[in-house]
Amino acid sequence: MFAMRACRSSIMIGKALSRRQMASVLSHMGEMDKPWNCPHGRPTMRHLCSLGAAWDKSGRSWGGGGPDVDDNLEQGDNQPIHNTEWGRFLRKRRRAAKT
Repeated sequence: MFAMRACRSSIMIGKALSRRQMASVLSHMGEMDKPWNCPHGRPTMRHLCSLGAAWDKSGRSWGGGGPDVDDNLEQGDNQPIHNTEWGRFLRKRRRAAKT
């Protein structure tokens, strides 16, 4: 019952959000153990790259973009366009919130 109520009161597809609301959602999702699906199994986000292109050489960072975004990329051209270190992002946001 709680899972159903939480899902029904959540942000639905097509809901317009301000930048502040989007940042809040991402911050909260970054603190969850499994943010990929709602309790009913519906996806909570759209993945825009393959897992092979998602990790940097250290295995720590997620990268947006990658070979699955554009199938015409040449072999070896699979470097992520942008890396986001979620731990660093959250620490920075928490520090900013304290000031």
